[in-house]
Amino acid sequence: MARRVLLVGMNTFDSGKTTLSIMAAKKATEENISVEYFKPLSAHNYWYTYSHTLFCLKREMMFSYDVAKVREETGSKVHEYISNPIHRLYVPSVSDKPLSGVSSTLGLAGWDSIAAMQRMSTPADDKILSKTLVAEKLVDSGNLLLTLGESNTLAKGTQKVVISSLEELQSLEQIHFEDYVSAAFNAVEESAELVLIESFNDTAWPWENLVNVDLVWVVGPGQIFQYDPEKFRKASFLQKRVNLPLREVTFSRIADLLRPTGRHAWSPLGLSDDSLLEELTPR
Repeated sequence: MARRVLLVGMNTFDSGKTTLSIMAAKKATEENISVEYFKPLSAHNYWYTYSHTLFCLKREMMFSYDVAKVREETGSKVHEYISNPIHRLYVPSVSDKPLSGVSSTLGLAGWDSIAAMQRMSTPADDKILSKTLVAEKLVDSGNLLLTLGESNTLAKGTQKVVISSLEELQSLEQIHFEDYVSAAFNAVEESAELVLIESFNDTAWPWENLVNVDLVWVVGPGQIFQYDPEKFRKASFLQKRVNLPLREVTFSRIADLLRPTGRHAWSPLGLSDDSLLEELTPR
């Protein structure tokens, strides 16, 4: 079993998890330790991260910007869809009136964030099986910035499943989430001595079948807190609400239940001391 490090964000966005992952991966590589990066669930917005959308269209694939960034810096032995088994694409709607959008339950965060596509992947023998959920009626109607040709490009090589509502998307995700993520993680772990697991935004514990980790780092601007891994896991499950997935439990909901075991100052240029990264390679 590889050594596992879980990185959780203090904030919903821009906590610095990916930057720290790159630092940790480089440190491990310097110590001749094979390392992989795992992002079980991710999303990006067609417009707000348009450069990444263009990158995905060029690659004829749809996966996390963070995965692309870490792989560019450190490399990887596994396919992007295994490093990142579930990825969602949000797309702004086209309207004839400011701040108005299409009428759809898929508009999770307003007119500019319609959940137009979601890919779900799992390893199967020597292949990767992928389903892409597509709100094809919305895309084909011209009500979104995403075109039908672009959605077909992003879904290339996957099984397309047409959806029309948030309920359909959530139902299919619920059916496959744990099995797909667990199978992908097992494949990643077989390829490395160290796995950096980056949680989605500020989700405390990314999936239920993740039984244990060796280190927990909660990352925020200028500081990183360490926690006892088992206590952190138990606190996450304690706050889980009935009929809602574990990934709905955010760090803010468990922060008052735990005391950190350590604190480290840092910046995007590096850490104030090397003691945090030295824990990646216990002597």
